Amino acid sequence: MVDLEYRIGEIEVDPKRIEDLHLFVVRGSVDEVKIYISRHNSHSSVVDKYGLGYSRIIGGGLVSLGNNKLRIGGASDKFGSIPKYAIENFGNLVADNLTNQGIKIDEIEINPSDNKIGNPNFWFDEDYRKRFSKPDVMKGSPSLNGYNPFDELKEKGLI
Repeated sequence: MVDLEYRIGEIEVDPKRIEDLHLFVVRGSVDEVKIYISRHNSHSSVVDKYGLGYSRIIGGGLVSLGNNKLRIGGASDKFGSIPKYAIENFGNLVADNLTNQGIKIDEIEINPSDNKIGNPNFWFDEDYRKRFSKPDVMKGSPSLNGYNPFDELKEKGLI
């Protein structure tokens, strides 16, 4: 697992439409990941809204709020999902952010997806992450010599 700093990129939640489904995307860089949340009809629209570009989007999912419960998880059809441990980290950050905006959150429900993780090399290969800022990194990924990082993570219940 790669040590990363988790941050809020942008969160746009209209308190009058708090129970509407919101989408999130996660943008990765060498040492941090940021979550961007907005009420749109596609994950691509969230990327476009914040001017993020597509090359560093490493996953996405859904956020919903209701009865003081924050639900976060799922996956993006276009960008895939993020690992369970990342959803947990972002869930806590988002809950704190919304609480600071005056939106009451009593419970966080984490809903990891069984869909493919958007960029597994980013999440589980530190050497890959170090090269992630270079433009050619998306052309191919390093060989893991038969090692499948998902096997160990599934055994630990992280994904």
